[in-house]
Amino acid sequence: MGTPRSHIERERRFLVRSLPPGLEQCRNTELSSAYFSLSRKEYFRVRRDGGEHVLDYKKGTGVSRREIEGIPISEHIFGEFWKNSDPRWRSEKTRYYVPHRGKTIEVNVYHRALRGFVMAEVTVKNSRERLRLPDWVGPEITNNQILTLNLGRDPKQVLNEARRLLRAA
Repeated sequence: MGTPRSHIERERRFLVRSLPPGLEQCRNTELSSAYFSLSRKEYFRVRRDGGEHVLDYKKGTGVSRREIEGIPISEHIFGEFWKNSDPRWRSEKTRYYVPHRGKTIEVNVYHRALRGFVMAEVTVKNSRERLRLPDWVGPEITNNQILTLNLGRDPKQVLNEARRLLRAA
């Protein structure tokens, strides 16, 4: 994970129509996260990324957010937060790093209650940056609060919203 850093994260999120060819050969990691809301637009999370455990702080919604990422915590501290978190505010996923036109598309394949939900994230320079994405990338969901902020609260709603948007695209 490295040294903690404070920055503005700029990323856009998209649904995935179908898994990209060659996904199994891409670098990947297993992520387990528990989220704790501080306000409507502010939260922190604890995350296990392989064998490392970190605390991250995020403020804001949409394309740009203020973040402090990568504060190291012990496995024990992660476990304490995890077991005391609301199960609806946990996520477990496999993240694949897919190279495309000089960028990396992070493809998140969710597990457990969100099985079947797949989201792509792309870091951008600004909210207006034009992206040329592959055909397997579906509609943008960056500002869709059901699919970005409330993932765990109602998995059925998330899966239905994703299906609805993919059908409409």
